[in-house]
Amino acid sequence: MKLSDLFEAVDLSKKGTYAFASLDAESRKVISEYIKDNDIPNPTKTDKLHCTLIYSRVEVPDMKSKGDYKPPMVCKPKGLEIWKAQPDEDGNTKNCLVLKLSCPEFTARHKELMDKHPKATYDYPEFKVHVTLSYDIGDKKLKDFPDIKQELRLEKETVQELESGWAKKNSKKSKT
Repeated sequence: MKLSDLFEAVDLSKKGTYAFASLDAESRKVISEYIKDNDIPNPTKTDKLHCTLIYSRVEVPDMKSKGDYKPPMVCKPKGLEIWKAQPDEDGNTKNCLVLKLSCPEFTARHKELMDKHPKATYDYPEFKVHVTLSYDIGDKKLKDFPDIKQELRLEKETVQELESGWAKKNSKKSKT
């Protein structure tokens, strides 16, 4: 099934389900300092840095959060990538800067939830653990940014209603 077919098959006026894991305070500090030191435009707000676990455009009311991860899940940086964001309400797409992460436990949790909730949808052909540093880096290129080497930790899982326009509300607009 093509992505466009999925969007036609799903009634976007209905609620969806969103699950994510929050980064611990030290990991948020590492990323916040990296964003500041590298002048990343339109950064994700520090308190909103997270890893998406489930982004289902179909509501999954019986999906439950695992709560605190004890111990926290450790994620190893795998490099930066630039991804195209979903088109906004005007049909425009922006370039997102994401930090890819290796975290087999988190990947397994995603698979566990998708297997347990077959109605859940996912917009991409492959699940990639990542943290979005900016939802709009303009025309910046990967060469503009050095690698991040510090491990990050995920501390808490949350499940909530899918909120449209999330990226726009949770980015700090640059002065540039």
